[in-house]
Amino acid sequence: MSANQAHNLVAVLPQISGGGGIERICQTAVGVMGQFAREHRLEFHVFSLCDAGGTVQPDGAPGPLRFTGFSGNKIHCAWSVLRLARHTRILFLGHPYLGPLGFIARVLNPSLRYGVMAHGIEVWQRLSPMRWKALRHASLVLAPSRYTAEKIVRLQQVPQDRVSVVPHGIPNPLPHGNNSHPANNSLPANRLGLVLLSVARMQSAEKYKGIDAVMRSLRPVVQQIPELTYYIVGDGDDRPRLEALARECRLEQSVIFTGRIPDSELWERYQNCDIFVLPSTGEGFGLVFVEAMSFGKPVIASRTGATPEVVMDGVNGFLVEGQNEASLSERILRLATDPALRSRMGQAARRTFEDCYSLQKYRSRFTDFLEALAS
Repeated sequence: MSANQAHNLVAVLPQISGGGGIERICQTAVGVMGQFAREHRLEFHVFSLCDAGGTVQPDGAPGPLRFTGFSGNKIHCAWSVLRLARHTRILFLGHPYLGPLGFIARVLNPSLRYGVMAHGIEVWQRLSPMRWKALRHASLVLAPSRYTAEKIVRLQQVPQDRVSVVPHGIPNPLPHGNNSHPANNSLPANRLGLVLLSVARMQSAEKYKGIDAVMRSLRPVVQQIPELTYYIVGDGDDRPRLEALARECRLEQSVIFTGRIPDSELWERYQNCDIFVLPSTGEGFGLVFVEAMSFGKPVIASRTGATPEVVMDGVNGFLVEGQNEASLSERILRLATDPALRSRMGQAARRTFEDCYSLQKYRSRFTDFLEALAS
């Protein structure tokens, strides 16, 4: 880039602090953008709409990054972004709902290039007119899966050559230099119990996650494995309904709602579970599947959305049609009663993570996206 060009790289994110999937994705993206800005001698500005501001330590970044927050004040956020527009070369928008900022910023600076990151279900239906127009006029659109990319092309009518597929990646959770899968994929011969795990937001608007289907599917399972324990990590306004369903299904002794937990405890839950199960029908990628696989855990999921791109039926887990409870019961019991199968699938899951979804793979792919956006 020549010296007379605009010199800012600006990232606007919906939220960057917290432990949710979008927050984790935004943190990782910010880390890569920070490195990109340093290498290209760009001033890097990070804005978060819903946070109060502060610092964040992205995975793989050399140090913490400071960001400006707006505590949900959309007008203040927009003003702060647009006043930098004339000096901005690249504007990265971390959600399609933020797209109109890019459209307006380009009016102020026609040489500005803006990219929009899609996540999944929010682009599976036609966006509102302004958001739709902003997405169609973006320099590039980032999709985490082929399924979501196809939706962007077909429903949002974004030209295919302006849609890039960059699957998410996460750091290796195992000790440095240890590339073997965790040893606890197989239940000890003297252990009767089974540990299942789901990690999800429990919002009434996100019932598609399928926690209720898992609980109903467990009724015949606990008859054969009475010491089964099912941990549900996450929280939200739908939790009281799900807790009531656990009582209705007489699973009070089997189901444990942990609420939101620190990352260190979450990694322990992944490490100590035997099977990860989440038959969500609305995943544009499925970051929690990759997290489970990074610990060498087989996954039971739904054959919908982008999930089949991550979970390969019969290889690193099982896929069920929709949220079919009988199929969920059968797959859980099959893995529970076949330690060798569980171990093979766990090892395949770990290989899937290493081959496709490591932080190094993501950093390379996302850097290529930023290079294309800057060109």
